Amino acid sequence: MNFRNSIFTFVLLFLSLSIAHSSFSDTSKDGMETVLFKKGDLGYNTFRIPAILAAKDGTLLVFIEGRLNSDADHGRVDMFMRRSLDGGKTWEQPRLILSDGKNSCGNPQPILDKATGDIVLFYYWANASDSETKIISGKSADRRRAFIVRSSDNGKTWGNPKEITGDVLTPDMTWYVAGPGGGIQIEGGKYDGRMVSAFDTSILKKGRNIGEYYAGTAYSDDGGKTWKLGGIVDFIGGNECQVAQIDADTLVLNMRVQASPRKIFNRVVAVSKDGGESWSRAFEDDELPEPMCQGTFISVKNSPELAKSRGERTLVFCNPADKHRRVNLTVKFSDTNSYKKWLDETLEKGKSDISRWHSSYCVCSSGSGYSDMAIMANGDIALVYERGDSDYPGEKIIFRIVKNPLSYRN
Repeated sequence: MNFRNSIFTFVLLFLSLSIAHSSFSDTSKDGMETVLFKKGDLGYNTFRIPAILAAKDGTLLVFIEGRLNSDADHGRVDMFMRRSLDGGKTWEQPRLILSDGKNSCGNPQPILDKATGDIVLFYYWANASDSETKIISGKSADRRRAFIVRSSDNGKTWGNPKEITGDVLTPDMTWYVAGPGGGIQIEGGKYDGRMVSAFDTSILKKGRNIGEYYAGTAYSDDGGKTWKLGGIVDFIGGNECQVAQIDADTLVLNMRVQASPRKIFNRVVAVSKDGGESWSRAFEDDELPEPMCQGTFISVKNSPELAKSRGERTLVFCNPADKHRRVNLTVKFSDTNSYKKWLDETLEKGKSDISRWHSSYCVCSSGSGYSDMAIMANGDIALVYERGDSDYPGEKIIFRIVKNPLSYRN
């Protein structure tokens, strides 16, 4: 690949200006759910790849790709945002926050610095003409590039984009997708305060005409100002992923598997004991079926009293819980005690019969796709997801609240 030193010109709209109401089918309630975006809104063909963050002051921010001319991953892709100041009851009008003309700015991944309240938003830049196949085979006009942009006022305004491609990707990594979904900041332990960004890439190895997918992490120890490449999981096919903290010393990377022909029909995980700098071998979680689709994986710290019986954290996972179709979007719950026992036994013995996902809640039985979750101040889950009539839904972007995960424990 050829590298260019020039920084791409971005249109960054950071003033508190709304898109004209006349061009947008305003927020509508759909039962317990709120429709934030619909296919065709604002003149865009499709909205996809949602991410959500709960800011330090409680503001909810939803980020979304606006795909202008088609539902394809490449082409003109802009980044939009909506905010709620009242826990999801009402929402500000959408704002365009990132655009590079005809090119692509996509895959939002927000991370909160809990000390300062700053929000670091990861995204990729790509040439509009470069499809995924071209990029992973090394035949594209450019590689995918990694950028961050920062807000210090809960998303009201955004600073200038900063390219970090050379910091988080090696020259043979042509593909780049942060998340999709949020990154984390480690709480407690040796790596307290470290930000961790999960991503997938494609590595074009010598002698091959197409790259192979891998998942890994980047990390920052200075509040997201600078970033370093962490560990890459030694597993061909590791794809879209999210990282969650299990306890003070343990992170887990939960991955989609992208392979043809398919041999694995469950999520795959790996473990880190050094803050994402390296990862264990990958292994299946056979209680988490997947249809080759993104999933979201987060954790919430338990109260001291709950921690005595359930461990340090409650774990929450969401994806279309089906091995073949993007249907049955389901939220599942676990806890540090049982999940950690399963991890340790599997790593030691190669398998484990320990049950760890104790409870579940089906959010949408019909077509449902990518999702993301954030923990609100009261412990409830803010969920945003793709919904539609087909197995590859792109008709609506939905927001809803799932009540406190601790209440779902059997």
